[in-house]
Amino acid sequence: MPLTNFPDKLLLVIFFLCFENVTVVPPPQSDTRNSLAQVCQQWRRLMLAMPTIWQNAVFSPIPFQHPMHLLRLAKLWLRRSQGALLSLNFCANTRLAMPAGQLPTSAQQLMYGGGAFNIVKSIILPCASRIRSLTCIICTKSVIKSFLKIPLGTLRALESVEITFLNDFVYRLTPFSEEENSSFTVFQSLPNLRRATFHIFNGIHPLDLQLPWNNLATLDLGSTAMSPDIFMTIIHFSPSLTEGFFQIDFTTYICLNHPLVQEIPHAEARHLQRLRLRLIDPSNDHRMFSLLQLPSIRELRVELHDPSRGWEMSIFTSMLEKSATTLQVLMFSDLPPPTVPDGAPPAPRRPQRDMSYTELEELFKTVPNLRALHLPLGLFIHAPTMEMIACGQLLPLLATLKLSSFSGVRVPFAVVRRNALAKYNLRGQAGTSDLAPRALAAISYVFIMVPHEDEQVLKDQVAVLQGLGCLADVEFNTVGGDLNCFKK
Repeated sequence: MPLTNFPDKLLLVIFFLCFENVTVVPPPQSDTRNSLAQVCQQWRRLMLAMPTIWQNAVFSPIPFQHPMHLLRLAKLWLRRSQGALLSLNFCANTRLAMPAGQLPTSAQQLMYGGGAFNIVKSIILPCASRIRSLTCIICTKSVIKSFLKIPLGTLRALESVEITFLNDFVYRLTPFSEEENSSFTVFQSLPNLRRATFHIFNGIHPLDLQLPWNNLATLDLGSTAMSPDIFMTIIHFSPSLTEGFFQIDFTTYICLNHPLVQEIPHAEARHLQRLRLRLIDPSNDHRMFSLLQLPSIRELRVELHDPSRGWEMSIFTSMLEKSATTLQVLMFSDLPPPTVPDGAPPAPRRPQRDMSYTELEELFKTVPNLRALHLPLGLFIHAPTMEMIACGQLLPLLATLKLSSFSGVRVPFAVVRRNALAKYNLRGQAGTSDLAPRALAAISYVFIMVPHEDEQVLKDQVAVLQGLGCLADVEFNTVGGDLNCFKK
């Protein structure tokens, strides 16, 4: 039977399986929707009657000779979605926006239509009540203002949002008055908004967005530096938060001049399970860490820039004391250093302070249920501490370990001993033969960085142990690196 004689219901199923979930506007030449719509009148009629294949759209900021044609295309696509809920992505892909090898000279070139029309007034507002997910970059004061002034409750179906605010490359800040800052209404009365990501490069205060803090489950403000008091205020206002990413600058001090910022005695993130913190010079003020309570935390990622003091594990120990039974993943890493004029990153600089091995041991005692541990470059586990991990006195449930070491040859043997004890579900006392029944996990993944000159020696050692079957169930990765700057 020719395809053109197939029943409508069967064709609808075939069409649904043919299409990707997302449609790109303007459509590429290879777009399946356009190709099939040209087969015959029946197929075109059926496709235009399928709102689900038009409801998820990516609007690419490609250069176009007649940008108003892009606006007509956008409106056509949205009409075809009929009354379906929408997922709109106004992507800011510079590879699409500019010819190869060129960079945009104006922020408007990153927007769909290149600034020839206001995407808020022309595209977003006419279908605002149907938008379930919105991702876009918003540039220039007029477009930003028209977005932030969308009447409260207009985006009532909105569940997820990712917005980049960028005034322009030259004049970065958007000059809003204090009265304008206090009158943003776009995110008010949105009961369904649960996931929010904001990249704020124009100076808007995060609290001025007036988000429905009580509703939010996921909040990403990791690209926007804020002071500790603003972070604590947001945590205090967001009792339903389960996942968060924040950048906290401890060189910025209390700014109680904002009406919503409070000097909070403590903040409890009762439901927060995954937290990523980007910390700038936390050695300037430790108070936040003892005031923040994370009773449900399961995964904590910390990225640090503090060249004067480096890693001070005691501040994290005080923060995690109330999370002993929940934390399973702990990841520490250094923020990339600023680039030098020629574009090459400078060599890492060793902090002025040496960390005592007892700081790590105290931290490990605080989190006995840890499954995965990633340590930053230059933060070494001392031999006695490694021995306590090997015999299960510390981190008895650890399965994944990433570290750097000057004495990497000790690590494979520690893993062999740990896994032998785990095989018989026994925990040993360091330096003794005393064994006691206790749940003990085998280590199944190790990533270790050693000095370049030791890399091949360690790889050969691991190969021998694997050949003997001692590391048969362990994925052991060894790389060489420049660790000289961390030598005393």
